[in-house]
Amino acid sequence: MISAMLLAIFLVGLFPRGVTRAISTLTTKPGEVLGYGALALVGLPVAVVVLVVVAITIPIAVFLGAAWPVGMWTGAVIVGIALGEMIAEQLRKAYWSRLLTAPAGVLALWAVGQIPYIGPLVLIGSVVAGMGALKVVILKKDALAEDALAEDAPAETVDDEREE
Repeated sequence: MISAMLLAIFLVGLFPRGVTRAISTLTTKPGEVLGYGALALVGLPVAVVVLVVVAITIPIAVFLGAAWPVGMWTGAVIVGIALGEMIAEQLRKAYWSRLLTAPAGVLALWAVGQIPYIGPLVLIGSVVAGMGALKVVILKKDALAEDALAEDAPAETVDDEREE
């Protein structure tokens, strides 16, 4: 849990724009994010097995096999960061720094994950949503992530950027 909180601080500190994109994508396009996340959660291990069968692609399979748990962990942390922002918003503390809200959200997600029977389902859902948001932000920057940012931005700002 402490490592997840440190990862949240690391992500917020080094990739603030990417975290903003991921959170906006989570909130504005939940259907696509959950679809991509489920596909990544199930499809990546299948792809690894297929790549191992084709002997020449074993190095790619090893890389994808190592990236899968890292993506799951990072995805859950992204959802924790979004949860921290929602908690701060509900407490009317929207001015709090993400460096405070990110670890608080990860801690809250961990606490909910400890509830018997319900907790594991919440954690699986957060992994699926987080992996989907990461997929959209990292691999498909121009589509959903840009749409999510455009919906959050004032209309004048979006028009000014398109004219340039």
